[in-house]
Amino acid sequence: MFKKMLKDITKTPEDILKEERIKIIIAEILRTTFKEVLSSELKPLETRMKEIMGEVDKLGELEKRVNNLEKILIVNHFNPN
Repeated sequence: MFKKMLKDITKTPEDILKEERIKIIIAEILRTTFKEVLSSELKPLETRMKEIMGEVDKLGELEKRVNNLEKILIVNHFNPN
């Protein structure tokens, strides 16, 4: 611990600047990599979500048709002509 403190005290501003630049470069590489990985993971999820929403829309249409058929059956039951 003492060695690290001594080392930190003896650093020049240029040394500190170099270290900070390296940290920034590493952070940028990590950010870019994370962004690419996340993007590649999200694409299939977006596609699947669109498929599911399409199925939900189909179910909504089917529900409307069933409701209309129920109404017709009720009317025909009470008005058998």
